Amino acid sequence: MTLRRTTAYQARIDNSLINRLQMEIKHQIIDLRRYQMPDYSAAKLAEELDVDKKLIAATFSMKFNTHFNAYVNRLRIDKALDILTDRRYSKLKMEEVGLMVGFATRQSFYNAFKRFMGITPRQYKMQFS
Repeated sequence: MTLRRTTAYQARIDNSLINRLQMEIKHQIIDLRRYQMPDYSAAKLAEELDVDKKLIAATFSMKFNTHFNAYVNRLRIDKALDILTDRRYSKLKMEEVGLMVGFATRQSFYNAFKRFMGITPRQYKMQFS
C-alpha cells in the first residue's frame, strides 16, 4: 500500500524528529530483529521509543511510504526467502519457517507471502529444489 497524502498532523511534525525516529525505528526493527517477534506491534515500538503511536504511524507514512505491518511483514518475507532457498533449512516445514521469521500462524505466513510474492511459500521453495 502506497501512502502519498500528508495529513495536517504530519505537516506539524518537526522533520529532524522524523529523521531521528526513522533511524531509531530501523535500529529497533532490523538491527535488533524485532520483526522476528510474532507479537511485535507499532504500540510496542512506540513504547520502546517513548513516543506516541500516532508519531510512529506518521513516520512510517512519511519516511517508509507504508504502514508498520506491511514494513514488518516485508522484512519477514525477505528472511523467509533466504531460509527457503538455504539447503541447511530444507527439512523445515512451512509453519516452522513462518514461526522463525516472526509470523504467529501458518495462515498469516501464507497470506503475507502470497500477497508479496504472488505464490505460496511451498511453490517458491519448489522452484529451488
